Amino acid sequence: MKRVFPTGGNRFIGKRLRESARREFEIPAVDADELDIFEKEKVQDALKPFKPDFVIYAAAAALTGFCSEHPEKCRAVNVQGAVNAAEACRSVGKKWCF
Repeated sequence: MKRVFPTGGNRFIGKRLRESARREFEIPAVDADELDIFEKEKVQDALKPFKPDFVIYAAAAALTGFCSEHPEKCRAVNVQGAVNAAEACRSVGKKWCF
């Protein structure tokens, strides 16, 4: 069985991914409280023991109202968080989907 690691695994996309693909993939429930995407080393540390085949970046801030009110925070999550996740994936040799 393939292993998929979604960042933001307990949020909107991560929950739906686990619900819809649980028969085809092993998918952990990892949330922002457990995985700080702003710390690349912590992302690497989370990926190493699970050994996913793919990593899906699902930790994005997407609510337009929130993003309008907090553009810097959303930019940090959607850009720097994604860069950190991509670099962590590259450093442990994993495929990444954004």
